[in-house]
Amino acid sequence: MSIRITEAFQALKDGRGVGLSQDNALLFAWALSNKGFRVGVGSLGSVDPIAPAVKKGNDELREWINTTLVKLGKEKFALKAYEETLKPVYGDTVDPNDLIVEGGVL
Repeated sequence: MSIRITEAFQALKDGRGVGLSQDNALLFAWALSNKGFRVGVGSLGSVDPIAPAVKKGNDELREWINTTLVKLGKEKFALKAYEETLKPVYGDTVDPNDLIVEGGVL
């Protein structure tokens, strides 16, 4: 975690802050490990997923990525990864759909 993010969370803990907007994965984990805090708003503004990008004109690579994302979506790859890695941390307190996009489709 960067120093500024750490400082922002510290401001919540010591009362200098009353709220914080950040990536859901980070917020859910922090709230779970800091008693008395919770994620009150699951979504704010437009969805900005992290996604691969290719150089303009590299149609072959773009098509491969898009095809692979669809294939992985049909296999529920992201959901399986969530179940294996994050669910043990979050338990039933987090909806996986608040963190993952399956198959590259919003």
